[in-house]
Amino acid sequence: MKRVYVAGGSGGHILPAMTMARQHPHDEHYFVALDRDLDRSLLAGNDWITQTAFLSLDTIRLRAIRAYPAYGAQLGSALRISWDLLAAWKPDEIVSMGGYISVPFCSVAWLRGIPIRLYELNAEVGTAVRMLSPSATEILCCFDEAAQRVSQQVSWLSWIQRAPRVTTAAYPMRYTAGQKVSRAEACAQLGLDTNHPVLLVLGGSQGSDCINGLIISWLYTLSASQRHTIQIIHQTGSRSYDFICEQYAQFTMRSIIFAYREDLATCYAASSCAISRAGSGAIHELTWFGVSTLLVPLDMEVTEHQYFNACAAVMRHSNVMSMVENDSERGRIFQWLTQSVLG
Repeated sequence: MKRVYVAGGSGGHILPAMTMARQHPHDEHYFVALDRDLDRSLLAGNDWITQTAFLSLDTIRLRAIRAYPAYGAQLGSALRISWDLLAAWKPDEIVSMGGYISVPFCSVAWLRGIPIRLYELNAEVGTAVRMLSPSATEILCCFDEAAQRVSQQVSWLSWIQRAPRVTTAAYPMRYTAGQKVSRAEACAQLGLDTNHPVLLVLGGSQGSDCINGLIISWLYTLSASQRHTIQIIHQTGSRSYDFICEQYAQFTMRSIIFAYREDLATCYAASSCAISRAGSGAIHELTWFGVSTLLVPLDMEVTEHQYFNACAAVMRHSNVMSMVENDSERGRIFQWLTQSVLG
């Protein structure tokens, strides 16, 4: 079977698509992503992918009226390229992970009569899924809240056409039980001491300047003896990597710092606790590894999906998940870090 996976803009979209594709080793896999460095780096070097294509699309900001002509030109180009790709690839199915890249590609696929399987990875139904739901064959939601909302939104379709099937589906977990090593083994692999706590800092696949800054500021509030007992695994993102490395160099403590790492299984297993953005992938993986986590949702202009993800996660996994509403709750964040890391 030939499948096209439409996923771009973040690891949160691309990694679950790659996970699903790897579950079908005998199929032909085509990927459509955004023309960005992150998308290209995640998809590079995977010889099991038959072919990849990259579309140039900027995030639409409704208030940026002057940019509308440029958006229109990009959209027109994306529609034309999508038509040409589908004509050349002749896929049996489209698998969309949501995001605005899905809108032009899946719209063309619908015009060509190709079945479309939509994934909604978040608790809040995204604009792309709402727009594309009438053209989908099936919609799979990783949160019950999203499945309920989508079911309500597509119910009217039964009056004029066959409504898509809406189901709650498991998040496409990229790890297996065999990768779930003990904390002692994980710490040994990373050169960490099991007798001291390990804090995992995740800002998403692109990093978070705000979380990075909060962690450094919190460390400055601690005494040298307190910092000496802490170990940190910190994913910084590429923008802040050099600066964060310079900051850690001033502290006498064990730390593992990297801009981005695709395989975090050992890091999850070694961690005593974590502070993280509230992307769907991070939530499902941290829960699966049982890491006590403070979720700090990203406050975005166009969507509040991370806030709703965090709310849903805390409702279901209150034993390991806590949250603040946004980055501005500095006092609560510092309090949680001190209590969770230092006891």
